[in-house]
Amino acid sequence: MEHWICQTCGTQFPQSQAPPSGCPICQDERQYIGHDGQQWTTMAQLRAAGFHNIFKEHEPGLLGIGTEPKFAIGQRALLVQTSKGNQKHLTCRICVHFHRQNKYPTEYLNY
Repeated sequence: MEHWICQTCGTQFPQSQAPPSGCPICQDERQYIGHDGQQWTTMAQLRAAGFHNIFKEHEPGLLGIGTEPKFAIGQRALLVQTSKGNQKHLTCRICVHFHRQNKYPTEYLNY
C-alpha cells in the first residue's frame, strides 16, 4: 500500500493499493493538468529520483523548508521562530515527510 502523491499539485492521499481515480484539487476546472493526464508518484519514487529537502533562512527567525528539485507547484513550509516559541505553517506535506524520514536537524522543529 502506498500514499499516492499527485504530480500536478503535490497533494498526498491516504494509503491505497492503487492511485486514486482522480485528484479533487486538479479536477477543478481552474486547475491545470498536463497533456499526459493525471499522473501519480510515491515518496519512494521521489527519493529515488533525487528529491530532497532544503532549508533557507529568509531572515532571522524565518526558515523556509522546500523540496529540490522543484516538485508539483513548488510548495514550501515556513517556520517562524520566536523567543516565546515556534509557529509552523506546513503547506508542503512532502516537506514534512522528507524531514521525518531523513532526520533533519531537530532544532528547526522545536515547537
